Amino acid sequence: MNYENLNLSQREIAMSEAASIGENAINTISVKLHLHTVSPSEAKEAVDSVLSKADAFFARLDKSEQAWRLEYSDAPVSLCRILDEKSAEEAIRYMTAADKAPIKPEKEFYVSEIIPVSEGGCVVYTRFHHLIIDGFGMSLFAQKVLDVLGGKELLVDSFAQNAMTDAPEADSVFWQEYFNEAEFEHAIFSEKAVGSDFTAYDFSCERELSDALKCFAKDNNLTPAYVFAAAYALYLSEATGKKDAVFLMPRLNRTAAQMNVIGCYTLLVPVRVTVDPKETFATLCHRVEKASHDASAHKNFGYDRILEILRGNDMISDTLSEYVFNFYRHEFDTEIPHRVDYSVAGGMHNHLTYNLFYNENGGFNVRLDCREGIYDGDRAQSFFDSVCTVIKQGMENPKIEDVRILGDREYEKNISIRGISYEVGTDLTIPSILRDVARRYSD
Repeated sequence: MNYENLNLSQREIAMSEAASIGENAINTISVKLHLHTVSPSEAKEAVDSVLSKADAFFARLDKSEQAWRLEYSDAPVSLCRILDEKSAEEAIRYMTAADKAPIKPEKEFYVSEIIPVSEGGCVVYTRFHHLIIDGFGMSLFAQKVLDVLGGKELLVDSFAQNAMTDAPEADSVFWQEYFNEAEFEHAIFSEKAVGSDFTAYDFSCERELSDALKCFAKDNNLTPAYVFAAAYALYLSEATGKKDAVFLMPRLNRTAAQMNVIGCYTLLVPVRVTVDPKETFATLCHRVEKASHDASAHKNFGYDRILEILRGNDMISDTLSEYVFNFYRHEFDTEIPHRVDYSVAGGMHNHLTYNLFYNENGGFNVRLDCREGIYDGDRAQSFFDSVCTVIKQGMENPKIEDVRILGDREYEKNISIRGISYEVGTDLTIPSILRDVARRYSD
């Protein structure tokens, strides 16, 4: 296949789409900009202005069996449309269903809609095909809508002129050395999911924890994202019983000239972290930072080629990891009351995507995209509780071996059976005993 004017990021996405089974590919992403005090007509005018100033929205995909090529026109493929009014609950249901519908890039790369909310305000709901925008680009889109509403003048940005990134890296030695003697499991749970459906669960970190985490990060010369990522690595290592944790991490991959351009540049890299229980949590945070920087420096080798070279050298049997860590680094600059939510998958092929965002109060929100059949609400809650507990304990304890992994709810559940005796008859089997104990002590 010839990907004529697609950059490295877009080629990776195109190859994943070509390999996807069925219509529900993984490449639909969306941003929901909740505007509490803005009318639908004002929001539409602002969105149309953004669509008209970024040529990423002028593109369609010319797709044949031999080649994929972006074709640009002189105007947006479509403008924003205002839907019928919905309640807040109806709007959420509508967007949740629409998030899972694929976008056909041969027709359009995006669909932008304004949902008037009966309780007040509106939602700017825009779905994109991943080929034309990445997570950082979605944040830029929302920021530019807010800029227009705030009276700022937009500059024209051109993805067509700033799309290309470095050539693919040819040297495979780094990745072989990076995973040399690694001991890890690609998945915690052995269940096999059917299909690519997922459920998103939203959580907010307590303000006290967010403030303490930011102070801890500043004192240790870290960005907050690496504290969360270190907690993730420790959780994965402990949950699998291995000394290493591996998760996937999208890297920004933008030059200075591309930082204000709406477009797609992100490249996915695997991050391998060795967890030493004798070290401090702060040391682990720095280890995660270095591991991600080292991997990012060689991101142009391409994730599919990383898998190919590691399989070819018998370093992995199938995949590297079922877990993704995705940090949305943009902090919105506006006086307009708002909230921003994202969806990062139209369908899922991994088990868990851990998305971290700044919220409008300067704290942190977490969205867990969970593969159905692998994770349910209880597992998602337990995971979030564990990450928060690791961070709290890690900031307080001198060594990782003293950090408790289980969240408070799971921990209390486990220790609550202490002191409980159970009389066992001679005619019982182990499965029947377990079922009876579960029934008696289900609360």
